[in-house]
Amino acid sequence: KLNEKKDFQNAKKGFSELKDEYNSFGFDTTKIDEILRKIDKYENGYRLYNAGEKAFYEGRYDSAKINYQNARKYFQELGETDIVNDIDNKIKLCEEEIAEETETPEPKPGIKEYVTGKFFILWIVLIVILVVLVFIVKRRKKR
Repeated sequence: KLNEKKDFQNAKKGFSELKDEYNSFGFDTTKIDEILRKIDKYENGYRLYNAGEKAFYEGRYDSAKINYQNARKYFQELGETDIVNDIDNKIKLCEEEIAEETETPEPKPGIKEYVTGKFFILWIVLIVILVVLVFIVKRRKKR
């Protein structure tokens, strides 16, 4: 699981000590240097991934997306396709959340829209009914 605690510091310390031993005997340390670089990439990748997770759960989707994208680069370099696929899904979720946040709600019609818009016919009908009622009432009073 990506959120697990990784002991990168102890790993780096152990390989650095091994490198020092190799150097003291004049052995080639190319492979150890390569391992140390990989440990750095994993450490940075997990750090960024976890920062993305934290930002996502706090609702900071832009920040989460950036952290996931940066973590993805490290894991891509390391050939971690399962982790890259997981991160791609997380980035997609961030984009969906960002899209939801930026959707503009449909404005509610104001008085102007009621008078001039789709309710104009309703207003006309109400006025005609009112005029007819007034006419009927006046006619009854005359009788």
